[in-house]
Amino acid sequence: GVIFGANEVIAVAYAKEYGETGFSSIILGAFALGSTLAGLVFGSRVFRSTMTRRLILAATGMFVLEVPALLVGGLWPLVVVMFVAGSATAPMLITSLSLAQKLVPAALVTEGMAVAITGILIGISGGSAVGGWAIEAWGAQPAYAVPVVCGGLALAIIALRYRHLERHELAGG
Repeated sequence: GVIFGANEVIAVAYAKEYGETGFSSIILGAFALGSTLAGLVFGSRVFRSTMTRRLILAATGMFVLEVPALLVGGLWPLVVVMFVAGSATAPMLITSLSLAQKLVPAALVTEGMAVAITGILIGISGGSAVGGWAIEAWGAQPAYAVPVVCGGLALAIIALRYRHLERHELAGG
């Protein structure tokens, strides 16, 4: 959620720095389109790997694919980067929510999903706030460090808990 919220406010500030505030909708649309297309492809596949393995791969994608936003110059190059970065979003959401659903006891699935979705929404809000602070402190492009660092933190947390998560997934929750 933090990555998504930060990307939203940073895209607006980035376009504003180029004097094209309305262009932020193209940047954000590219991110959403990348996510949508990846979600269609990802959702249509049958996987042989564990959800935990897919989770760490999706987190790696979110981290690695966000890094180029720190390096690009110009609006159209950022559109391309955000399209590619967006392609990690749907697989991450699909996998993390599916894994949460599997790991939560059946009697508590509704509550577990509510907590997961609430966490995402809190992350979006927090990402918007931290992203806004970073824009004010560093400028728009350097503020892309926020989603990059958050992607790295998410990857590190998943990597630290990988064996535990996979063990519980394979045990049936």
